Amino acid sequence: MGTLFDQPPRQESVNGYVYTVRRVAAEMGYALDTIKPAEWHAACDVVRTALALQTADALDEQLAGFGEILKELVAAIEKLGEHE
Repeated sequence: MGTLFDQPPRQESVNGYVYTVRRVAAEMGYALDTIKPAEWHAACDVVRTALALQTADALDEQLAGFGEILKELVAAIEKLGEHE
C-alpha cells in the first residue's frame, strides 16, 4: 500500500475493472461463457468490496502522513517562537 506521496495507480480503465471481475468470477467457479447475471453481480460485489477496503487503507495511511506533517509543522513553529 502506498503512502502520501507514493500511491500506486488504481484501476485505470473500465476494461481493467471488467478483466478483474472476470478473473474473480472464474476464481469463484463461474463459467464465463454462461455466467448468469446474479453470478456476475456477486463477482462485482467482491471486487467493489476489495476496492473499498483498498480505498480505506489508502485513506488511513494518507491521514497518518498528514498527521506527521502537521506534527513537524507544529514543532517548526514552536522552534520559531523560542528564537524570538
